[in-house]
Amino acid sequence: MNRVQVLLKPETITKVKKAAKKNKTSASGFIREVVEKELEKEKSKKDPIKILLNAAKNASKGGPRDLSTNDDYLYGKDSVL
Repeated sequence: MNRVQVLLKPETITKVKKAAKKNKTSASGFIREVVEKELEKEKSKKDPIKILLNAAKNASKGGPRDLSTNDDYLYGKDSVL
């Protein structure tokens, strides 16, 4: 690990210490966990596979389950194949 110095407001330090105590870790350990989580969020936002999976998950529902059973939209009702 490398040492990094970060300046925080006194009220932020108080909140970090309370959260660290609640999570049974040190303040520096808590800060490391929070930073790692945020970096993972940023990484997953840019991951094209996750973008596609989220888009599919959030797609509107209610369309036909299988378009191959409804070829009228392609060929019309009276078309002969």
